[in-house]
Amino acid sequence: MLEDRLVSAIFTVRTALDVVDPNDGQLSLREAISAADANPGADILVVPAGTYRLALAGADDTNAAGDFDVTGSTLFQGAGAGNTVIDGQRLDRVFDVLGTAPSSIQRRRPARRDRPRHRQRQAPHPHLPHLRHGQTEP
Repeated sequence: MLEDRLVSAIFTVRTALDVVDPNDGQLSLREAISAADANPGADILVVPAGTYRLALAGADDTNAAGDFDVTGSTLFQGAGAGNTVIDGQRLDRVFDVLGTAPSSIQRRRPARRDRPRHRQRQAPHPHLPHLRHGQTEP
């Protein structure tokens, strides 16, 4: 008998636009977060290099508008500080982490061949905070 196990789903964002259109063949950051929220277990969101701007103003906890509402255990994996930027455009906070599932935002480390020879300390990017268990941005 096989044991029951939840398998992580990986969602790769395909557009920097803040849209919800299931028929456009693209996956926005908002759509990827909603898909991860609906999927049981821990999920990974791959957010390629680019600037992702909140554009849907509103206040709710369903991820339909306003800040990005994260309800499940989700790992946001960007392309590195300065390469992946999530901009709230002063519409709202960027993330609202709801519930008790752990969430985090990670910078991808370049492959060894892509790293500079001399290690330089990189300051955390102000638009990509590390969110701890149950923590939300003010």
